[in-house]
Amino acid sequence: MSIALGIDLGKNTSWYAAVEDGDILVEDGRVPSTPRALTDLVELYHPEVVLLEASSITAWAVDALVAHDAPVWPVHPGSLPSRRSRRTKTDKIDARLLVRLWRAGVVTKAWIPPPELRTLRNLARTRTRLAQDRTRYRNRVHSHLNQEGQRISLGEVTLQGGRLFSRRGKTAVLTAHPELVAVYRVQDLLTEEVRAFDARIEEVASGRGSTGPLRVFRVFAPADPEGS
Repeated sequence: MSIALGIDLGKNTSWYAAVEDGDILVEDGRVPSTPRALTDLVELYHPEVVLLEASSITAWAVDALVAHDAPVWPVHPGSLPSRRSRRTKTDKIDARLLVRLWRAGVVTKAWIPPPELRTLRNLARTRTRLAQDRTRYRNRVHSHLNQEGQRISLGEVTLQGGRLFSRRGKTAVLTAHPELVAVYRVQDLLTEEVRAFDARIEEVASGRGSTGPLRVFRVFAPADPEGS
């Protein structure tokens, strides 16, 4: 008896379908979306493959299944029928559909980045957003000065661009425009956070962080099942 396990993963609960060859449903049902619940299904059915659609909430499930030596196959969503084209959209149907499409050989595997790479990506993404927020506050300073038609000078040097946010530039601007104190305060805080993220990203990328060395080329999922 060869069983494929399809899982329609949800944030709180997930629907599974254990299906034999010949599209014979052994059992289906709903389980909590927890690592323990998924690995219990693997221990119960010993499936030849565990299928789940790759999405923004898939990584933790793949982590748990790989750690349990389960033959996990994250299905690339681009190889699935669009949700609009499905006459009925239910978790129960989707779980079984994953198995049918896999056995038909029409789905492809998605690559799920390993945990250490996801950590680096999340750090970089957050750092980018903080830098964008800082730019918005800096633009407020530029806009304010432009509206007044003023140029801030230190001696014979006219302050422009990033010079407005140097230590001396900040003092000069706030002397002329004390109403910008709050804007500079937020800009300074964001600058500190960006620098902290720069240091953290360097630690993780170099292997000095708590996540250990970055292994970009780690094989994250077992080989494709035979015949796929």
